[in-house]
Amino acid sequence: MKKLIIPILLLAVLLVGCGRVTEGALNEILEKDPSFAKLLSAKRRINTKASEAKKDFDKKKNAIKQEIISLEENLQKEKNSINKHISALKEEMTPRIDALKARLVRKRSEYKSKKIELKTSLAKLANIKSLLVKKKDLALSGDEISVWNKRVANLEKEIASARKLLEELQSQTRLLKTEIKILQE
Repeated sequence: MKKLIIPILLLAVLLVGCGRVTEGALNEILEKDPSFAKLLSAKRRINTKASEAKKDFDKKKNAIKQEIISLEENLQKEKNSINKHISALKEEMTPRIDALKARLVRKRSEYKSKKIELKTSLAKLANIKSLLVKKKDLALSGDEISVWNKRVANLEKEIASARKLLEELQSQTRLLKTEIKILQE
């Protein structure tokens, strides 16, 4: 009888093919091989446990996905809160930056004013020097030439002082620009 069971099972499998086994074929197999019922019962138990495990996994997966969504929302809220806090902290620098900008405007204005003074002094110096070149034609006395030479010396000192001040103002302007740039970063 056992020799017949294997060919019958093979025949049943071949007749059924790759599709599902019909109820009739299953009953026929169980009728001819009652021990197969234990295997079938074990298979059903395994399938049930596997299905339950899959359902448990799907529940856990969904719970974790919901937790991830919640965590992402909390993270975004925290990020927004931190960004507002950072903006508020950066705003503390605004009055200081504005003060530096105001100083920069004053230094630039002072620079322009000194530059105009320098041009005026250079023009005066050029006029006096051209006058002194014509001293013979103008018949200037020694005292008058001495007065004009003193004016030239004073203008040259003024011009040197103005140039030095312009360099200093330019340096201060560069420094203020750099300070402002650093504070705005």
